[in-house]
Amino acid sequence: MTQVVELEIPALPEFVGIARMAVAALAGVRPGLEYERVDDLRIVVSEACTSAIEAFGTAGTDPKARVRLRCQDGP
Repeated sequence: MTQVVELEIPALPEFVGIARMAVAALAGVRPGLEYERVDDLRIVVSEACTSAIEAFGTAGTDPKARVRLRCQDGP
């Protein structure tokens, strides 16, 4: 069974850390997932969120802009 968790954060750089922590926490409870893999996920999430924020063109200054993360865990 596939499980999905969604997180929506303001498109501001100071919220990237929250996204990193959330994904790492979700990945950390998955049986058999090595620490190095969890650390890789943190880096990927950080880069993806930063790129999404920069794509808004305002460098994250629009308080109404949002970034939505969708984490999917399945077989």
